[in-house]
Amino acid sequence: NMIGGVTPIRTLALDGRTVWVNGERAVVSLTPLDRFGAASFEQGLVGPFLLKGRVPPETSITDPLGWASGALGYRLSLEPGAHGIVDIAVPFHDPGPTIARAGTMVPAEVDTERARVAQDWTERLNRVELTLPAAAAGIVDTLRTVMAHVLINRDGPAIQPGSRTYARSWIRDGALTSDALLQMGHIEEVRSFLAWYATYLLPDGRVPCCVDRRGADPVPEHDSNGELIYTLAEYYRFTHDVGFVHSLWPVVTRAVDWIAAARATRTTEHYQHPERRIFYGLLPESISHEGYSSHPVHSYWDDFFTIRGLADAVELARVVGDDERAASIAALHDAFRSDVLASIRRVMETREIDYLPASAELADFDPTSTAIAITIADLTPDLPREALDRTWARYWETVEERVRGTGTNEAYSPYELRNVEAMVRLGQRERAHEILDALLRDQRPAAWNQWAEIVWRDPDAPRFIGDMPHTWVGSSFVRAVRTMLAYERDHDDALVVAAGVPPSWLAESGLGVKRLPTYYGVLSYTLAVEGDGALRMKLSGDLNLPPGGIELAPPLPGPLVGVTLNGEAVEGLAADRVRITKFPADVVLRY
Repeated sequence: NMIGGVTPIRTLALDGRTVWVNGERAVVSLTPLDRFGAASFEQGLVGPFLLKGRVPPETSITDPLGWASGALGYRLSLEPGAHGIVDIAVPFHDPGPTIARAGTMVPAEVDTERARVAQDWTERLNRVELTLPAAAAGIVDTLRTVMAHVLINRDGPAIQPGSRTYARSWIRDGALTSDALLQMGHIEEVRSFLAWYATYLLPDGRVPCCVDRRGADPVPEHDSNGELIYTLAEYYRFTHDVGFVHSLWPVVTRAVDWIAAARATRTTEHYQHPERRIFYGLLPESISHEGYSSHPVHSYWDDFFTIRGLADAVELARVVGDDERAASIAALHDAFRSDVLASIRRVMETREIDYLPASAELADFDPTSTAIAITIADLTPDLPREALDRTWARYWETVEERVRGTGTNEAYSPYELRNVEAMVRLGQRERAHEILDALLRDQRPAAWNQWAEIVWRDPDAPRFIGDMPHTWVGSSFVRAVRTMLAYERDHDDALVVAAGVPPSWLAESGLGVKRLPTYYGVLSYTLAVEGDGALRMKLSGDLNLPPGGIELAPPLPGPLVGVTLNGEAVEGLAADRVRITKFPADVVLRY
């Protein structure tokens, strides 16, 4: 959405202690300045003046080329070995109050203001508190950094994956980033995003794929309707804000009607023909997946999000008391889900593949896209198990090649963080962590706790990287870590705890989680090894016991030989799982 390079500076002007950049952004010198000077591109920029210990003579400049530059100058008198501090404020909000205080603020007040801002960020980024061993500190740091970047990249109510190249709001990015916000205790940001995005619903009931300063983008990307409904349902599950759901219910019904009409174009007699049967009942071709931008195809990515959106629309209909719509949407959901699953099986059979295809036409291998079937649509019980296992076994082989440096690909996208979450939900704890560790090693720059959209084998390659930090990538990291700690399993209404916790996290004093939001309330727990080799988990918080109970998936290998729940022996043990039916709970596991 923007050509790379510098941001144009066409005007610079000094007004008292404030330098106005392009007439809109203020750079305020809180320390009294000795001088300021600006130069245009034709004057050679500010560098040559600085080399001579001077600043340009002009205190305001206009450069039609957009290359104006300037410098603030200060005269400091220092003893040997001493240092001086210059205080600058660049307010991203209304600069008026800062400008008014510039002449009176003393250094101590500046320090107080900086401490206040730091404390504000500390509170925002620690709504969920994690205690992990020192070896896993990078995970906690990255989690906080990603959440800061998500909040910084927002533009008013708009959730954006970047602030430069991607200075626009996609509903698919917004959906998964909203999940990350809700899971880390940020509610209002999601509410305002939904209220804003819903105003751009197109006249035919289609949800636009993205919105920017030019308005809604009408490009046909058919995952959007399911994603908007899913995000509203997620907001409700974390907040139970019935009033807000009721206010957006008309948007949901129009979005569902569009899904029904779009699907109907693939249920005609034309698609009963054996050669076209694989498309029967699906949504039409689209380019929602970037890999299909040159040629639209029937993408299962669209269908997976739509399956979830329709299921959520049934739930929302019941929330607002629209029982008639709930019944009709449920029928639509069941028929659509059945047709999608049948299509996948037909493609596997006719193309003779042993993995789950990403699209009907191409039968392509794309586990990072297919992961949505597991993490969002919760189709794990309905997909062919052998194909499911083969899909992620084959993906695991590509990760091993990449780590060894024997792979042929020059680049990949850290969107693969979705596969970490999928691996945890499939019970592959060890591989999930090895993938996560590999992805953490590819952060750019290494110490900045962030990812670009594209990671090149050669980190110095002058190639496209997208925005960096890329917070849609980052939101998948948040979802992955949260899934390791706890996740809601929809098909049996259970809350699964510690399914992705590795044994290494039990080092030192063990693992601690505080104030983790879930569908069922706020969860806190500790997990540690006791002196006699037992494993002890204490669960507390403000939580209603889920209908399917709490399932503990402990990180130590089994088999279990004894479990107590609040001091009472648990009968009918599984080898590696414990069903917790009481809350709060003190669980002791013996091996």
